[in-house]
Amino acid sequence: APALRGAPALPPIQFLTLCPHELDALEAQLDASGRWANQRRPSDDATQSGTYHIDPTLAFFETVLKPALARDGASKFFVVFPDAGAFARLRGMARSTLPGLPTSHILYIPKKRVGSKIVHEEVFYYLDEAGERQAATLPFPSGASFTMPDDFTASGSSAFGAAQIIRRHAEPGAFVRAFFCHFILDRDPSRVPGFLGKVYGADALLDEFHCSDSVFEIVECLKSEAAKRVGAGRPQKVFILSSAPTIAEWIRSNPVRERNQWRNGLVVGIVAAACVVWLKWR
Repeated sequence: APALRGAPALPPIQFLTLCPHELDALEAQLDASGRWANQRRPSDDATQSGTYHIDPTLAFFETVLKPALARDGASKFFVVFPDAGAFARLRGMARSTLPGLPTSHILYIPKKRVGSKIVHEEVFYYLDEAGERQAATLPFPSGASFTMPDDFTASGSSAFGAAQIIRRHAEPGAFVRAFFCHFILDRDPSRVPGFLGKVYGADALLDEFHCSDSVFEIVECLKSEAAKRVGAGRPQKVFILSSAPTIAEWIRSNPVRERNQWRNGLVVGIVAAACVVWLKWR
């Protein structure tokens, strides 16, 4: 944007999103604006990063799943994506950060339309080393653990629905955790107690629920309500991943460049909420 006459020129500003949805459309709008000083970078499937975006999901894989795989071994360790879209987006990250995990243990549950509803099918698919789709062998082994990563949830229904299908095909005692980069919950803090009621219920489908702190108001409420349960003697089942280290590393790695000269000052515009929220409510 041009500066007002007599006003100092604006410093170059970079634009950063966390785990955006509809990435191609977003990047096209940002490029067309001509406003942002980001250096062009190709999108990287292994890190889910690019010119305008990074993904805290990588930190979850590295700090939670990688140590868990080293501790538990690969034979009964599964990453299960709740739909084909999440699988296509994050399979490369899973393979890069968990190299010891067989491709047959990186799965997704397809969805189908039944009347006016979209529901999960009762099947698990993976891509073999040749890139061919295969159905997983069921039931899963006794003592198996499952992790369901995805970009966002507006209600938690995708996690609970996928966990229900996993448990139908797993032996009793299976361990199931979920991670969402953006815990949106329709941006309504009053819904948090009801959500935690399912997480802590007698027939709870999830053993752990993880999310980043990108949607700050909702996550702060989630953290507060979950702490009350832990304070009352319940086990910790909710874990919040800070986005700050991921953002800080991006800032360190992406100094602003203007007319081929590096500047010491840096102003970074950060959109920490999901891009899908911006697109839906703009």
